[in-house]
Amino acid sequence: MAAYADAATVKVLPPLCPLSVSAANFAHAAELIKRSRDASRTWIAAGNLDLPAPERFLSAHGRASAASGLRAAAM
Repeated sequence: MAAYADAATVKVLPPLCPLSVSAANFAHAAELIKRSRDASRTWIAAGNLDLPAPERFLSAHGRASAASGLRAAAM
């Protein structure tokens, strides 16, 4: 990603959580895609797209909703 820093803006969103099925279980692909789309829209609408240090959302974490309360916690 660093190689393209001048050519593109990359935004990092947290992964879908919790997962009740394996992301590799393609029998549930439609459900996972819909949940991911909905979670991403909620995340962006809440103003979380430009939070500092987005890499922290990619690490292991608890089951709390990623889309709720993070803007307030980050300030």
